[in-house]
Amino acid sequence: MNRFDPSDLGRGHAGREGARPDAPAPGAAAPAEFAGCPVDAPLPASPREVIRGESTCEDAGKGVGDAALIDWLNVTFPHVPKRGSRVLDAWLVEDMERVFGMPVGSKRNIGHLGYTDSWELGHRVGILAQGGASQGGTCFLSLSGEACALVPDWLAVHAWLVQRDAKITRVDLAHDDYAGVFDIQTALGMLATGGFTTGGRPPSAKYTDDFDSGKGKTLYVGERKNGKLLRVYEKGKKEGDPDSPWVRWELELHTVDRIIPRDALLRPGVYLAGAYPCLAWVSETQERIRTHKARFTISFERLIHYARKSYGKLIWFLSNILGWDAARIVATLSVEGTPARFVMSGLPLEPEKTAPNDDSAEVAAP
Repeated sequence: MNRFDPSDLGRGHAGREGARPDAPAPGAAAPAEFAGCPVDAPLPASPREVIRGESTCEDAGKGVGDAALIDWLNVTFPHVPKRGSRVLDAWLVEDMERVFGMPVGSKRNIGHLGYTDSWELGHRVGILAQGGASQGGTCFLSLSGEACALVPDWLAVHAWLVQRDAKITRVDLAHDDYAGVFDIQTALGMLATGGFTTGGRPPSAKYTDDFDSGKGKTLYVGERKNGKLLRVYEKGKKEGDPDSPWVRWELELHTVDRIIPRDALLRPGVYLAGAYPCLAWVSETQERIRTHKARFTISFERLIHYARKSYGKLIWFLSNILGWDAARIVATLSVEGTPARFVMSGLPLEPEKTAPNDDSAEVAAP
C-alpha cells in the first residue's frame, strides 16, 4: 500500500516527514515545531499572510489562526458565588456580554453536568452553570458554534481566560472548504494511505455514506472518548443544498490525556493543521461571516420550500377562492419574530420578543 506523502497534495512541507505533533500542553516540553512558544505569550501587533500549517512562536496572532474557526468551546474557571449558587454575581453577567458578546438570558429549570444551577446565554446558544459540592468551586461556560460566531474578539476571550485561570475542557476547530477541493474522497484517500496515522498507530475510523442522495457523507477519524475526533463532512449538503461542494474539516478536542492550550483560540489553524500529518494543507483564510451567510442562504431557501409545500395551497385558496388580498393573508398568518434557524446561524437578526418572567437571571450586587 502506498503511504501518505504530503507532497502529493501539491502543498506539502519540504523536508518534513512523519507525524506532525499534537498541540503542546502548558508546562510540558514542547515538540520541535512549538519549541520556544509560551502558551500565553504576548502577541505581536502586525499580521502577516497565512502560512501552511507551520507553527512557530513568531506566528502567534499573525493571521495563521484564520486558517480555522472556533466552532465550540467549553471552559471551567474558579468561582464561588457570593450569595449562593442560585444567583449570578454582577461582574459575571457583565463579562458575558462585554467579552463574549451575548447577554445572560433566562435561568434554566435544571442543572448542567453536575452543576446545580444554569442559565441560557444569548438566544439559547450557550450555557453558564455554577454550584454543586462536587464541582470544586468552579463555574462552567459552554459556547456552541452559533455562540462562537457571535464572539467579537477572541484575543479578549483569551485574555479573560488567562485572568480567570480558566481551563479549556473542549474546543472544536473547523476549516471550511467552500469549493470542495479537499472533499470526502480526498479524506478517504488520506485514510487509506496512512495520512491520519500518528505515533505509528492508525486511528479508528467510521464512514457514513449517503449513497449520493444529496444528504451528505461523513468521515469520522478517532473517537470522542479518547479526546480527539475529526469529522470531515459535506456541510453544504447537510444544510439542505444537494448540489453544494462545501466540505467542513472539524476537529473536536477534549481534555482526555491532554491539556488544551488557550493559545488554540488565537491560532486554531496551527492546531488543526498539527493534528494529523495530512492536514498540513490547512492554510486558506477563513471568514466566519461567509460561513453563516452560506448557512443563512441555504436555511432561507429550505424554509421557503417547506412553507410552500405545507401551506401553499391554503394561501392559494385564500387568495383565489375567498378573494383575500395579500395584506389580509399576511396579517392573518404571520407571527412576529425570527425563525430560530436564522438566529442560531449567528446572523445579527432580532430574536423573538418575549415578556419578562420570574426565570430571568438574578444578579447579585458586586
